[in-house]
Amino acid sequence: RRQRQMCKETGANDYITKIRMEKAVWLLTHSSLSINEIADQTGFSTSRYFSTVFKQYMGCSPTQYKEEHS
Repeated sequence: RRQRQMCKETGANDYITKIRMEKAVWLLTHSSLSINEIADQTGFSTSRYFSTVFKQYMGCSPTQYKEEHS
Protein backbone atom coordinates (compact mmCIF):
# COMPACT_ATOMS: atom_id res chain seq x y z
CA ARG A 1 0.00 0.00 0.00
CA ARG A 2 2.80 2.42 0.86
CA GLN A 3 4.53 1.66 -2.44
CA ARG A 4 1.34 2.42 -4.35
CA GLN A 5 1.03 5.78 -2.61
CA MET A 6 4.68 6.60 -3.31
CA CYS A 7 4.19 5.64 -6.94
CA LYS A 8 1.22 8.01 -7.31
CA GLU A 9 3.12 10.91 -5.78
CA THR A 10 6.33 10.57 -7.78
CA GLY A 11 5.21 8.91 -11.00
CA ALA A 12 5.94 5.32 -11.94
CA ASN A 13 9.14 6.00 -13.88
CA ASP A 14 10.63 8.18 -11.14
CA TYR A 15 9.76 5.54 -8.54
CA ILE A 16 11.36 2.77 -10.59
CA THR A 17 14.49 4.88 -11.13
CA LYS A 18 14.69 5.55 -7.39
CA ILE A 19 14.54 1.82 -6.60
CA ARG A 20 17.11 1.01 -9.29
CA MET A 21 19.49 3.70 -8.00
CA GLU A 22 19.13 2.50 -4.41
CA LYS A 23 20.07 -1.00 -5.54
CA ALA A 24 22.97 0.37 -7.61
CA VAL A 25 24.30 2.35 -4.64
CA TRP A 26 24.12 -0.75 -2.46
CA LEU A 27 25.91 -2.87 -5.07
CA LEU A 28 28.59 -0.21 -5.58
CA THR A 29 29.40 -0.10 -1.88
CA HIS A 30 28.81 -3.75 -0.89
CA SER A 31 30.06 -5.80 -3.84
CA SER A 32 33.02 -6.11 -6.16
CA LEU A 33 30.83 -6.14 -9.27
CA SER A 34 31.93 -4.06 -12.24
CA ILE A 35 29.90 -1.09 -13.47
CA ASN A 36 28.77 -3.25 -16.42
CA GLU A 37 27.54 -5.97 -14.05
CA ILE A 38 25.75 -3.45 -11.83
CA ALA A 39 24.09 -1.89 -14.88
CA ASP A 40 22.87 -5.33 -15.90
CA GLN A 41 21.73 -6.23 -12.36
CA THR A 42 19.70 -3.03 -12.11
CA GLY A 43 17.98 -3.46 -15.47
CA PHE A 44 19.79 -0.97 -17.67
CA SER A 45 20.34 -1.86 -21.32
CA THR A 46 23.88 -0.46 -21.41
CA SER A 47 26.45 0.65 -18.87
CA ARG A 48 26.65 4.00 -20.66
CA TYR A 49 22.94 4.67 -20.09
CA PHE A 50 23.26 3.44 -16.49
CA SER A 51 26.14 5.87 -15.90
CA THR A 52 24.17 8.76 -17.40
CA VAL A 53 21.10 8.10 -15.24
CA PHE A 54 23.26 7.51 -12.15
CA LYS A 55 25.08 10.82 -12.65
CA GLN A 56 21.78 12.71 -13.10
CA TYR A 57 20.35 11.08 -9.97
CA MET A 58 23.39 11.09 -7.68
CA GLY A 59 25.45 14.01 -9.00
CA CYS A 60 28.55 11.94 -9.75
CA SER A 61 29.51 8.96 -11.88
CA PRO A 62 29.19 5.39 -10.53
CA THR A 63 32.98 5.11 -10.58
CA GLN A 64 33.41 8.31 -8.55
CA TYR A 65 30.73 7.18 -6.11
CA LYS A 66 32.42 3.81 -5.61
CA GLU A 67 35.83 5.43 -5.03
CA GLU A 68 34.43 7.90 -2.48
CA HIS A 69 32.20 5.46 -0.57
CA SER A 70 34.09 2.16 -0.54
